[in-house]
Amino acid sequence: MMEQRPRPQAVVERIDADAVCEKCGTVSPEDTLLCKTCGNNLRDQRLHRVQSEGPTEEAFIEAGRLTWLTKVLGVVGTLLIIFVALNFGRIEQAMTEASSDVTGDPRAYWQGATSVPLEELAAQLKSNPVSPQETAYALEHRAANDIVDGRYVLVERDQNTPVGEAIVRVDNDTYYFVAALSNGTTEVRGCGNIEGSARIASRDKCALQINGQRYLASGFAQRVPDGGFECFGLSHADNESYAVLAYRIPARTQEEQTTSPDQGQ
Repeated sequence: MMEQRPRPQAVVERIDADAVCEKCGTVSPEDTLLCKTCGNNLRDQRLHRVQSEGPTEEAFIEAGRLTWLTKVLGVVGTLLIIFVALNFGRIEQAMTEASSDVTGDPRAYWQGATSVPLEELAAQLKSNPVSPQETAYALEHRAANDIVDGRYVLVERDQNTPVGEAIVRVDNDTYYFVAALSNGTTEVRGCGNIEGSARIASRDKCALQINGQRYLASGFAQRVPDGGFECFGLSHADNESYAVLAYRIPARTQEEQTTSPDQGQ
């Protein structure tokens, strides 16, 4: 015996129509579209009657909701305008600071509050430059240690040729540095922080000066096995990357300081 599946019931559309015909007074069953006596359209009759009677209670409730929402939005908008007006200075300052963090100003490393510790380092390096004897001693006595503060000789990675000097000072986990190349026209200033386990990074926190023109720069330094630092830099001047090795000038005994390498031979 085959199983009989129930037939789907047809969807019955509800007709919103009046039951009493206004023309002949006949009372029709619910959901009747046309009057059985005179043929009057009971749905159209109801539609005209509702429109003539004016808004319903539901319409008044919906209008009240819209009015309340409009008032709330108006109050919120007014409060927001007042808040912005009272705090415009702070908002403008925050936007300026956020913008400066992205773009930066290379002049800040030579003038202003940011330049104060860097000016001190530059003056120290200028008054006590790295001598040829100190360069030779540092390259001959390379050794790893935990001391970072001090003066450095900068050399090319491949040829081991001196190309400049630098000075570093650590203050509250911030590494301030100034480097001057031997050509006499290039100087680098900035600050960095420890990134990871052994890398000192300066991301958009340093600047390069070439022949009086200043450009933003980024870079990092990391220890190498022989005790020096391998330094990498990227300048906004030409988007070229540079790399040098930096070796700290170690403290020497009085006898070593008074005896040059040539005299000891």
